[in-house]
Amino acid sequence: MKRRKKFISEKSEQDLCLISILSVVLCATVIADSAIYFFTQVYWRGGIDRTETVVERVLLIVFLISFLLSAFAFMRILRRERSELRVQKTQYRMLQSMANVIAFEYDLSDDRMDYTYYEYGKEGGQMFCRDYYRGGGFRKTLLPEFWDSYDALFRRMLSGPVKDTCEFPMKMVVDEFRWYRFAYQSLADERGAIVSVVGSAMDVNDLVVARDKAREEAATDAMTGLLGKTAFAARASARMKNVKAEPATLLMIDLDNFKEINDTRGHLEGDRIISGIAALLQRVFSADDLIGRFGGDEFIVFMQGITQENTERKLLHFRRRLAELWEGRNYAITCSIGAFRDSGEDITFDELFQKADEAMYKAKNSGKNNFVIMDGYAPETSPSA
Repeated sequence: MKRRKKFISEKSEQDLCLISILSVVLCATVIADSAIYFFTQVYWRGGIDRTETVVERVLLIVFLISFLLSAFAFMRILRRERSELRVQKTQYRMLQSMANVIAFEYDLSDDRMDYTYYEYGKEGGQMFCRDYYRGGGFRKTLLPEFWDSYDALFRRMLSGPVKDTCEFPMKMVVDEFRWYRFAYQSLADERGAIVSVVGSAMDVNDLVVARDKAREEAATDAMTGLLGKTAFAARASARMKNVKAEPATLLMIDLDNFKEINDTRGHLEGDRIISGIAALLQRVFSADDLIGRFGGDEFIVFMQGITQENTERKLLHFRRRLAELWEGRNYAITCSIGAFRDSGEDITFDELFQKADEAMYKAKNSGKNNFVIMDGYAPETSPSA
């Protein structure tokens, strides 16, 4: 079984017992002195003054000794508890410095945020910000795109008792935006009204950067650095859901006879071809376009706000640059491309992909080294090779 944590030490408990005993003695001396005074004055009418004087002196001495011992014990308790409190504060600061934690408290009545921070191996410090929430002071320490979410979080904290965690990039101890993980709790008075918010903030910037890097690496193709299938679909879908989104065009690019090249010239040469085409796609298409690798020899490009004529012009330019890339070699690299441009109506990425894939197979079946553009506004275009 777990022992209950004591509010004071065992030595202080012993001193309190001593004070209790001495308090009883003090009370007893007062009662005894009062009794002697009563009997000598009422019953004996001052007939035993000498006895009264001796007894009263003894009682006075006992009273003074008890009082001094009680005061001494009380002072010893006070001194010991203060010493232990200093030790606990030192331990708390050491733990804070080792964890590189910032403690904070928001006072609702003064609209003031106080910070106490410690850095490992360095002296700590204190900071405060007046007019923090109601006065909008928090906006000085937070990126504008997070203002609304931070404001909503604060309203939730002040609406009632809550205990939670969150992450925000803020300027706190250093004059740069870094990611912090906040653990906070709102405190209420006896009437249930929130009076303050307390918590801690831990610098997790390196962790967030590493996490984002890992996500980016997981989202990209290891060989080419292009987006993988899942990440490409997610980003393209997000762009299409934007209310201000322009009509989208999706290109499906499939290399012709790539398996034969792999079988005859080896996988190392095949990898060079894949990497070369990925680099060419990044040079030909805009930085705003999404470019991904969907399989061994399949690439995909997502564009917005481009006309059918410009799409055709870009595809012709890409095919010309592709031919130049392997010019002078004893083999040629060609591709079949299918493109679909949506009609501006509600359409999902999966539907867009299906149409572009259909156009790509039409290009394959028409003799390869070709492209087919299917437009939701106009009939399909299929230039000759």
